[in-house]
Amino acid sequence: MLSPGGYFACGAKTIVYNGSPLYPDALQLLRMVQKYRVTYFGTSPRYLLEVEMTKCQTQKTFDLSSLRIVYTTGATLSAEQYRWFYSQMPSHIHLVNTAGGTDTATSLVAADPTAPIHAGEMQIFALGMDVDVVDAGTEESILSTGEAGEMIVRQPFPSMPCFFWGDEGNKKYRESYFERFERLDVWAQHDWLSCNPKTGGLVMHGRSDGVLSKLC
Repeated sequence: MLSPGGYFACGAKTIVYNGSPLYPDALQLLRMVQKYRVTYFGTSPRYLLEVEMTKCQTQKTFDLSSLRIVYTTGATLSAEQYRWFYSQMPSHIHLVNTAGGTDTATSLVAADPTAPIHAGEMQIFALGMDVDVVDAGTEESILSTGEAGEMIVRQPFPSMPCFFWGDEGNKKYRESYFERFERLDVWAQHDWLSCNPKTGGLVMHGRSDGVLSKLC
């Protein structure tokens, strides 16, 4: 499940599970959804894959009618997984895949419950995040072209870390996030992203090369 801090803050009744999501089997969290009439289920693409591999006919086995949104993060949710989900889960559920980072303490790509869902695509850039996609060589924006490039944040954001503890002169901090595109002076997330010009949906292609050596 996802971090519950924000839900506690707004007074939502929150269920947290301390243990393996695969014990006694991969269907345990779905039993909890049914028992507690969960409306918002935070999980991962990997967990959904584990459920898929059980071959369980979930709509026949569980009452999941309370669910309104299934929110996934931590990995890319493939188009095939979207199709499996809607073949086995109630069609009214809003399935979303998002992207962010522990270092940013927020989402860069988020969910929009009022917008269409396209298999294999994330929906929108998060509120307050000036996200763009640039060519790694020219450093020009290619967001509107549909090509994959480096995901950057052009403006400071509310949860942006200001420094690393014990990093004198911010040397490691600058190397990790700002030296990738030093001319632009922007935050580089080191993820490879593209935007579908027809749908506006966002596709994550993985980590970008050329910066990982600095982070390791």
